[in-house]
Amino acid sequence: MPLGGRALLVLIVLLERRAELVSKQELMARVWPDVFVEPANLSVNISALRRALRDGQDGNRFIINIRGRGYCFVASVETRAAHKAVGTGQASLRWAVESQNADCSEASAKSGEGLPWSRR
Repeated sequence: MPLGGRALLVLIVLLERRAELVSKQELMARVWPDVFVEPANLSVNISALRRALRDGQDGNRFIINIRGRGYCFVASVETRAAHKAVGTGQASLRWAVESQNADCSEASAKSGEGLPWSRR
C-alpha cells in the first residue's frame, strides 16, 4: 500500500525514536515545520500508517497512542547497512520489522496507563 509523503515522514520520526514516546507536538513540528496544521492531520496520517502496516491484525502492534501525550513505535526494528541500488548509484537504507518487543514502558509509566500487549 503506497504511503503519502507526510505519512512516511511520521513513520521516519517514530522509527528514529523507536520505543520512546514522541509527543504529538514534536511529530507535527517535524512533519509540518513552520506550518500550522490541525491535529486531525496527524491522526489521518497515523491511521494510514496503521493500515499500511496492518497494525492490530493477527495480534501485531506497531504504533500505540498514549492518550493526550503522543505516539510510540513498539515493534522491534532491524536496520541494515546502506547499499547501492543496482544501476542507480544511489544508496538506500532498508528497515525490517521483526516483532514487537518494545514496550514504551517509560511512556506508560509517565501516563499512568498500562500496555497489556507488552507484558510477557
